[in-house]
Amino acid sequence: MKRAALIVFSILFMFNVQAQEVKETVGIFPFTSSQYSYWSRYRNYANGLSEVVVDAMVNSQRFTVVDRTNFDDVLKEGDLQKGEDFIEGLVVAQGKKLGAKYAITGTIISASADKASTNKIPVKLPGVPRNVSSYFGAVNFTIKIIDVETGQIKASETLKSVSAANFVVNTPEDAISNAVTNSDDEILKFINRNFKIRAVVQKVRLEKKGEAKEIVIEGGTAKGFKKGQMFEIKEISIVQLSNGKEVEQVETVGEVKIISVDNEYFSTCKVYKGGDMIKSKIDGGVVLYAMPEVD
Repeated sequence: MKRAALIVFSILFMFNVQAQEVKETVGIFPFTSSQYSYWSRYRNYANGLSEVVVDAMVNSQRFTVVDRTNFDDVLKEGDLQKGEDFIEGLVVAQGKKLGAKYAITGTIISASADKASTNKIPVKLPGVPRNVSSYFGAVNFTIKIIDVETGQIKASETLKSVSAANFVVNTPEDAISNAVTNSDDEILKFINRNFKIRAVVQKVRLEKKGEAKEIVIEGGTAKGFKKGQMFEIKEISIVQLSNGKEVEQVETVGEVKIISVDNEYFSTCKVYKGGDMIKSKIDGGVVLYAMPEVD
């Protein structure tokens, strides 16, 4: 009896371990400045951008994040003059020590603030008086993902963030800091563009006349899914090229929107496009994936 119970427990334990989603380990490194002479001026803004990246990665609940905010013992101010290749080499070396698969870092290109009247705001906002001087900040920066094993850049983009206009800012420093904080949306889009979410379509919940009207996908609060979020339904297959290399071939078969985040693991979606194709493929045993639409 005890032996049978032990076998059942072992099977359940193995199933639970296999069912757990494997999270990528990502190291977040401080941003630097493209102009060494501005480093002392930009240091706080650079650290702020790193913190925004950390928050975005942690809040997504999709990654194991290792944060190397204290980079001063590795990266000296004089090293900034040695160029991006040198800095990226240090990031890769430290990423390996942290056990990260990918490292994220970036460079501030420019940070500025202009003083203008609140009349420039197109619409009147609650709590913001008209015809009052305020600073409006902007920060331009590059953000990149580095494959720690190969040292190759997986992705690199130049982004811009501006300060929020829903309150009066009295100093240029505060305006730029606000622009840094306000970069969270652009940074999250960058992450989602380059670390694709794949949620398996579990079943058709509601059908009518041979078309899927509602489906259930394997992803809920644990993946940061939200009501109203749009997804494309895709079929992914592996094909072999003439040179022997295997690559993914992706076909979009439909479009859905989350109407209910049911719990930590599942969400219900309304089908807007491709209901017949989705139903046909699921009935045929094809595994379909829901992938978020990203701007």
